[in-house]
Amino acid sequence: KNQKLSDLLDKIKPQAFGASKNQTITPLHLRELIGVDSWKYLLRNISVDAVNPTSASFIALNDVLVYSDNDASTHFDLQAIPFKLNPSKAVCFVVMFLEAQHRKELLGYSSELLHSLFDECEDLIYAFDPNGNFLAANKPLLSLMVTNLDQIRGKNRQQFFPLRDTLEFQQSDQKVIKSGKAIKVIERLHAMDGVREYSSQKFPIRNQEGNIIAVGGISRDITDELSLLEDLRLSESVFQRTRESIVITDLQSKIVRVNPAFEQVTGFSAETVIGRSVRLLHSGIHTDEFYAEMWRSIKETGSWSGQITNRSANGDLYRDWE
Repeated sequence: KNQKLSDLLDKIKPQAFGASKNQTITPLHLRELIGVDSWKYLLRNISVDAVNPTSASFIALNDVLVYSDNDASTHFDLQAIPFKLNPSKAVCFVVMFLEAQHRKELLGYSSELLHSLFDECEDLIYAFDPNGNFLAANKPLLSLMVTNLDQIRGKNRQQFFPLRDTLEFQQSDQKVIKSGKAIKVIERLHAMDGVREYSSQKFPIRNQEGNIIAVGGISRDITDELSLLEDLRLSESVFQRTRESIVITDLQSKIVRVNPAFEQVTGFSAETVIGRSVRLLHSGIHTDEFYAEMWRSIKETGSWSGQITNRSANGDLYRDWE
């Protein structure tokens, strides 16, 4: 669809840019192209919030006149999307020229594209008015609710979700409306198959006058991630609290981690042994064949058990059942 912009640039006089067509188009060139008044409007609407990824918005200019080679003018709607390449760089813009006579066609295409993108996303995407009535929802959310958009549009969320969930959703929506800023919250949804937890980012949706008319949101199911984290926390608790000494090595037999019981039994601190070979514990009693057989069993079966004599930090020998 960029062919329209390409055709437009081919028609524009090089003098309008103050440079040849092969040179970079600078802000000054853009000012000459769209006119001083439109340029001033563009600058007036630049703010720190506008280049924040969580609240970036379009800056719209309607009926901008662009002159072609024969000095004829064409009406365009101009939309500028502000962003930063990184915090140390100046503000950049993606500028789109929308020819007035093709406005409906291109807006229809853009609308279809956005709907396609939203529906293909696995996250839940939605919009509610300030009273909690449905305005929009993507396919994953509609599938979760076992319904379609026509059946829920304009209806209040409390007709579809448990009251306790509705109150929680409405509370976070009100935070967005009162602050006028995007927020990130953890929300819960009580369903027939249990409680699902979501990481939700909610943001204000404004009209052309800048008034908040709705709250949009993107929610990602993190239930399985939280469950995995809980398992890891339990494993870590066992690792730290068990009375049995535990040493973890990499494939090269270098120690990567030990637990407190290991430090108590061997007298070696974690700082002393991490990164060193497990041979540090060898007592000299066992043969090379003994250790070779032990590692062969670990690699082939995943485990080895037996009695082994090791040497502690003070040189004393001690026996371990591993």
